Amino acid sequence: MAWSTLLLLDVGSALRIGTGSTVRAYGSVAVAAGGTVAIGQRTGIMQGSEIAVSQGAKVEIGNDVYVGAYANMRSSRRIKIGDNVHLAQFVSLVGGQHSFIERDRLIREQPFKEGDVVIEDDAWLGVGVAVLSGVTVGMGAVVGAGAIVTKDVLPYAIVVGNPARMVGERQA
Repeated sequence: MAWSTLLLLDVGSALRIGTGSTVRAYGSVAVAAGGTVAIGQRTGIMQGSEIAVSQGAKVEIGNDVYVGAYANMRSSRRIKIGDNVHLAQFVSLVGGQHSFIERDRLIREQPFKEGDVVIEDDAWLGVGVAVLSGVTVGMGAVVGAGAIVTKDVLPYAIVVGNPARMVGERQA
């Protein structure tokens, strides 16, 4: 098995990986100056996954979390993942997005909108889910494969689709 994990840390950045946690083959963690990444205990970041943290931003991953292959987390502010969360392969958590309203300005010259992404305890995100800036996925929620989550998800809700919409809830 290849163990070519790439850790890129700028001066003044911080990386903490808890006991029993791993970042697998071809995974990468890139932390800009003043940024932090904290990975809890017994957490597995599978092959090909990327975590990229902008200057001063944070990624916090709880205990007993599974991050599937080729997941992508990019934070310009804060991504927080609770305990016992399952992120399937190809999940994207995006903590910022470009504005594009003004036609007479290039998109890259327009303001960048930042927002936290929060995935609360015991949530499960299916294959290819994208959670966009400013969204909280509530405790125990389930997000179906391929969903694009643009608004907060209630605790224990089951959501699917693009944009994600609630189709049920987990029973007590």
